[in-house]
Amino acid sequence: MLFLIALHFHNNQTSSISELVCNTLGMKCQVKANALSRIRHIFTQEIFTEQVIASHAISIPVTESLNGDMAGYLPIHIIFQLLKSRVFSRYKVPIKDWIYKQMCSSCLPLHPLLPLLIESYVNSIIVKGIKSDNVNQAISEKELLEVFDAPANRKDISGRQSPTIILSEKKDVGCQILVLYYLLLFEDTLLNNMKSI
Repeated sequence: MLFLIALHFHNNQTSSISELVCNTLGMKCQVKANALSRIRHIFTQEIFTEQVIASHAISIPVTESLNGDMAGYLPIHIIFQLLKSRVFSRYKVPIKDWIYKQMCSSCLPLHPLLPLLIESYVNSIIVKGIKSDNVNQAISEKELLEVFDAPANRKDISGRQSPTIILSEKKDVGCQILVLYYLLLFEDTLLNNMKSI
């Protein structure tokens, strides 16, 4: 939760901070913007710089069986916000493994933030940012193909047979839909940006 508050402070989203505080406390309260200015300075300059947030965010565990029925603030919210603001690219923090694990850990019905996360990720791979020439690494062909392997043949990222990767059918379909969406979006974004690459 502190990560999310720090993220909102970095993006100067005081209304989101107010909403988060109210939801956490379970009551309506007035949070004045001028009262947040000192706290904002402490959060953004001393405790949670963008680089600290980015480097720690990739160690946040993915949400197992992430689906559309889940509510509240989840790790995907933090990663999405950082991807959208290109913090991972700016500080050269690799995010590919986290994205891939979250896609593989998702099931039906899909969480509504997953397509937006994938769009931001694909854009961070192909489209260079204004402030940074660094781009994120794409998911490898081998990793993408593993999602469509029969469960008995499925292996983990290191290539070993892994019973923990064997997913339920509902989870497999969700993961496969996300990977297919990633592939189609990647190709479309690549074709639309050929002139600028």
